[in-house]
Amino acid sequence: MIHYDPSRITVEIVRLKSVTTALGGSISVLDEENSSYRKEVTKRIKCPLSVARAFIQKHKKTTKYLIPVITAIVKYDDIVLTLERHPLGTFGEMESLGFDGEMKKWQPDSELNLDRYINPLIFKPTREWFFDGRYIYSFNSLDIDKEIANAQHLTEDGQFRKLICMSIDTQELANADKITPTERTCVTFVSNTGQYSISPPIWKDLSTVGANKLEDDESNPSINMYSFNKIDEQMSVNLNFALAAGRSIGSMFGYNFVEPLQLPRLMIDLHTVNLPNVPKQIRATYDIGIRFTHAMAWLLGLLRNADNLDNYIMMRSLMKYLTQKGVYRNTAFKAQNVFQEGHSVQTVPLKSVDELLDEDNFTRLNLINIIEQAKSSARRKSSGTMNIGGLISEV
Repeated sequence: MIHYDPSRITVEIVRLKSVTTALGGSISVLDEENSSYRKEVTKRIKCPLSVARAFIQKHKKTTKYLIPVITAIVKYDDIVLTLERHPLGTFGEMESLGFDGEMKKWQPDSELNLDRYINPLIFKPTREWFFDGRYIYSFNSLDIDKEIANAQHLTEDGQFRKLICMSIDTQELANADKITPTERTCVTFVSNTGQYSISPPIWKDLSTVGANKLEDDESNPSINMYSFNKIDEQMSVNLNFALAAGRSIGSMFGYNFVEPLQLPRLMIDLHTVNLPNVPKQIRATYDIGIRFTHAMAWLLGLLRNADNLDNYIMMRSLMKYLTQKGVYRNTAFKAQNVFQEGHSVQTVPLKSVDELLDEDNFTRLNLINIIEQAKSSARRKSSGTMNIGGLISEV
C-alpha cells in the first residue's frame, strides 16, 4: 500500500479551454507564456477519465470554452485529483471587488476544504492513511494483522477476506458535504504462509457481489459470506481481461509476468496470433481457463510489486476491470437458457434463408416479420446485454 503524503498535494490555477474523455481523459489549458492577443496557444494535461467525466456532467456536458475559464486543478504529484471551475464560469476573475470595498482573490473550495477538513484529520496520530490514486483511506486499527484476522471471509478456505476501511474521495474535494470519511471495502488475500496483500478500496460494499448475475441459492444461507466461491462456480474469466492484463502488466513489469494468462495457448485455440482482432462478442464470452479467484489472487500478488503510485493505479484499474467487464456468466449459453422449455437443437433446426424460402408455406413477408421480431427483442434486452459481465460496481 502507498502511504498518503499531504506535502505532495498541489493546487494550480489555469485557464481551461476544453476537457475530453477521449484517450483516457485530458484537458487543454491556455499556455499564457506563449499566447498572444492574436493567437491562443494551449497545452494538454492528462486527466483521469473519471475526473473528466464528472467535470463534464457537473457543468451540463460543456466540453469546450470559447473564452478560457478559470479552473483550479488539484494534483497529487502529476495525478489530477479534481477540477474546480470558477463559480462565475467565463465571467469569473481571479480578483474581484468584495462587499467591504477591498479586492478579494478567488480561493477554490477544494483548497479550503483541504486546509479545513482533510489535513486536520490526516495528521491525527491515531490512524495511518494510504492513497490509491483516488481515495485516501485508513483502517480502524493501526494493527493491520488484527484487522485481517477479524475480517469476514469471502471464501470457505478464508484466503479471501473483506476488509473495511474509512475513505475520503478526492474527486469530491470541492464539495464539503461529500468529503466526510465513509466506509469502503478492500479485498485481502492471505496465503498459506501467512503473507497477505490488500487491494485498494475499489468497492463500496461486497455483501451483494454478483447478486444480480448469480443464480439464487436459498438453500445456502452463507452465500454472501462465501460469495467468491459462488462466483467461481457460475462465472468465468473472459478474453477481454487476458488482453487488458497482458498489455498493462507486460508493459509495466515485463512480459514474463503474464505467463499465467497462457496467451500462446489462447492463440492456438482461437487460430489467430492477433487476439485483439477477435470479435468483441467472443472476447467477452470466451473462457480463458482461469478461475475468478485465481485471477484476483494473481493480481493481488502482483500488487505487492507495485512500488510507486503509477503501478498501483494500474493494478487498481485491472482489479476493477476484472470485477466489472472481465467475467461473464458461464451458464448463459447452456441449452436450457437458450431454448424454450421442451425444445433443443434437435427440435429447432438451423436453416439458411434460401432453405426457408424454398418451403411452400414460407414467404418473404414471414422473413421480414422474423427480422422485425429479432430487432424488437434486441432493443428490449439491450440494457441487460450490455451488463452481462458486470459483478461489482464502484459507487
